[in-house]
Amino acid sequence: MSKYKATIHYRPINHRLLRLIDIARNLKKTCQSGRVFVVCFALKNGNQIITVGTNSYEKVHPCSEFGPYKPFKADYTTTYIPTVHAEIACLKNLGSWRRDFSDIELFIVRLDNQPGINVKESCPCINCQRVLSGYKFKKILFSAEDPNLIGQIKFKK
Repeated sequence: MSKYKATIHYRPINHRLLRLIDIARNLKKTCQSGRVFVVCFALKNGNQIITVGTNSYEKVHPCSEFGPYKPFKADYTTTYIPTVHAEIACLKNLGSWRRDFSDIELFIVRLDNQPGINVKESCPCINCQRVLSGYKFKKILFSAEDPNLIGQIKFKK
């Protein structure tokens, strides 16, 4: 995979994405509790959800399909096993064999475990950035620490 450069920009959030954050909160209540929850929505025409991926603490990162997972400094333990991130799960659901998703937007939301299920910064990790940079998406958006903003990541080769 070739090297890429990622740029990140922030802008005001809109009502369409606020609705997706509400959907993510409801998914967390039914799908996962007790840990940070990350959801990746794949959207067509800006508002049609075509698939959803969530992080999984039970599944191991699929190295054969998406390349090796490079641990962060905090991950360096003898028992660390990389798990599936929401972006990878969403990509698998879309069909990772397809490289051109120019009609698809990704929106990634991270929710914490505090009362009220607060939205947190969800910029893709360096491993997910490496994988996503090999695909062409219309946009890749993510939740920001500031609830009034949304982040966007763009890749250049």
